[in-house]
Amino acid sequence: MGTLDFSELQLGRPVGAGRSGSTFSAQWGGRHVAAKVVDLSQNSKALAQELLREFRREEEVASALRHPNVVQFLGSASAPPRYCLVFEFMAGGSLAELLRRSKKTPLDWFQLATDVAQGVAYLHEHSVLHRDLKSSNVLLDARGAAKIADFGLSCVLELGRSADLTAETGTYGWMAPEVIRHESYSSKADVYSFAVVLWELLARDVPFKGQTPMQTAMAVAEQQMRPALPRQTPPKIAELIEHCWNQDPTRRPDFSSILKVLPFVKQSLSKTDFKNAAILYTVCGLALHVLRRGLRASH
Repeated sequence: MGTLDFSELQLGRPVGAGRSGSTFSAQWGGRHVAAKVVDLSQNSKALAQELLREFRREEEVASALRHPNVVQFLGSASAPPRYCLVFEFMAGGSLAELLRRSKKTPLDWFQLATDVAQGVAYLHEHSVLHRDLKSSNVLLDARGAAKIADFGLSCVLELGRSADLTAETGTYGWMAPEVIRHESYSSKADVYSFAVVLWELLARDVPFKGQTPMQTAMAVAEQQMRPALPRQTPPKIAELIEHCWNQDPTRRPDFSSILKVLPFVKQSLSKTDFKNAAILYTVCGLALHVLRRGLRASH
């Protein structure tokens, strides 16, 4: 990890775009990587300064992280007005893309939920708040493992400083009510966003679809509205989601508690619950159809 030269990178096709720039499939030293390129030449001075701050923040945060459920940072390149962050390439694309593609296909809901929870738990253990957790910021590797990405809006907390955060940061459909209302907030704001990701895994849709950002903000912060859970949602999953997006942040669980409860939630489901909610039925991490195939092959 460290500083590299733009000439070392061979940029290929674009694989994603955001406010700050585009991400490309790229080659670096014989390795397939993802290169997030920020070009400030087309921006106003104020926006360029803001985007450069985001770039530096993401570089600082990502370079200190190493976890199986966090996208691995590999290095950065600077050649003003162009800047680049290099990460491991995530061949599975984003969780958002998977959900839009797989409207009816059973997904391993519990494994994806656990991957995301483990990634964010690690961030919180290292005093990092993500602040923009959503399915498009969760990437999948070639095996389908989920990893947390995009730390441009993240912040590192000094001990005891969590209650001082009041900036409005994130995307409204996933944003906790206390953040929308510019009140002080803590790591529990990420727990709220996680609940919306769990909802996405069930609904395979965008929260508050058809509403303007302002309508969504008012609905969440003032009217205490949440996206409607699908009719076939198993009761224990509904209970977990409702705990995580509680209006009162102090009543939301932390990620260590979420990780402890997920296996018990899974055990509470019947095979019919799995089928109706389009959740892949797994035994000790093995999909049932894979298990059956292996058993048939052994006879």
